[in-house]
Amino acid sequence: MMNFSFDDPNLYSLQDMFIQEAGGYGARTTGELKGEGFFGPLINSQGSPMTEYSSADDQMTYPLITPNQSFMDMNRLLQQQLVSKEMQRKA
Repeated sequence: MMNFSFDDPNLYSLQDMFIQEAGGYGARTTGELKGEGFFGPLINSQGSPMTEYSSADDQMTYPLITPNQSFMDMNRLLQQQLVSKEMQRKA
């Protein structure tokens, strides 16, 4: 029998893995399940589907995959490059 604790930080990574294997897109840090996102699943540079990507500050989390991002900015996200100030401003 496997022992685990709800305080274990790896628990949510494990939960994410099970949800993805079952056809979902994982869970946010709040435990809320992720959906298909605005553009649906986009394939990143590692070949994995990405439906949302966010940036955060001390006040809130901002979605970066939005219709107001340029093609170049979206490509930066899919290539997992650094988020530019312009991308954060548009979020």
